[in-house]
Amino acid sequence: MIKKRIEIIIYIILAILSIACLTLVLNFSKIRTNQKKIAYHKTANTSFVTELKDNSYYNTKYLESTYNVVANLIEAFKIDYNYVYTLSEDAKYNLTYSLKAYLEVYDSTNNTKPIEKKEYELVPRTAIEGTGSVIKVDLLNQTIDYQNYNKIVQNWKKEVTPEANLRIVFNVSWIGETNTFDNQINDTYTSTIKIPISSLKTITIEKPANVDESNVMTEKDELPMKYKITFALIIVVFVACLVRIFLYINEINEEKDKYEQQINKILREFDRAITQAKGKFTLKKGDNNIEVNDFYEVMDVHDNLNIPIIFYRNSKRECYFAIRNESTVYYCTLKKSTNLQKNHKTKK
Repeated sequence: MIKKRIEIIIYIILAILSIACLTLVLNFSKIRTNQKKIAYHKTANTSFVTELKDNSYYNTKYLESTYNVVANLIEAFKIDYNYVYTLSEDAKYNLTYSLKAYLEVYDSTNNTKPIEKKEYELVPRTAIEGTGSVIKVDLLNQTIDYQNYNKIVQNWKKEVTPEANLRIVFNVSWIGETNTFDNQINDTYTSTIKIPISSLKTITIEKPANVDESNVMTEKDELPMKYKITFALIIVVFVACLVRIFLYINEINEEKDKYEQQINKILREFDRAITQAKGKFTLKKGDNNIEVNDFYEVMDVHDNLNIPIIFYRNSKRECYFAIRNESTVYYCTLKKSTNLQKNHKTKK
């Protein structure tokens, strides 16, 4: 038992040392790992003007996008998209962009499920390859024929009271490679203008906020193989120690269960002859102390002398069964480490 305890103490020390070593290696690897940096600045703008019909009572043909506009006065929209991504070094990139319109018509009594839904490709998906520190797309003067979409909505008036939204969606995405980073860099941007279509009310056009941001991208060097191997070995040692400690705890619990089961079995089967005492069992000087091999020999003494057996529980790991006949004491000791199966053999 002492050997096992020493062994487990060694495993616990190894587990603690493993954690300490792992912490040191992690900190050292962070110091040895270089951090790479690339700065960038990104701007994305969406602007448009509203073109009114020639017979409009407005004096000007174009209105700024901040205006509220009566729907049946609108002829078209002129939209500009600008996307610029500037890097602190050159990149070899592949970029794609597109412009689409989505028309969704609803019955005014039910605005959860559209009764008609269409998609229009205004600018097909376009791919660009290039090298440089500036990645940009300028999609200018895109004309959105408002009346063309409005006619589709008006056709539903015979059946329902329609309400519709036209979404103009500009998408741009790219992937690039640089000399500084091992991994690819990328960005995506989506701009959506939402235009209600209705001739019955004044409409407000919704457009996205413009983007203007600067930041620094970072990347660390890949950890050298020797560090990875060291990590793996330390983790293996740590897990092995934990498994051994767990098995030891499990053994203790199983041993405790067997020990308690055997004690309880004796107390239950021979309760007519056993009296449980408070306090601990001690041997007195001057007494004739006789230690017997097991409980059943104490039981033999009880049967011969007809004297009660006193049960003492000195600790969770040790108990005694004793008979005192004047100055003579017969006793047996049962410990958790005792082979109970051998000591508690069936009496023949």
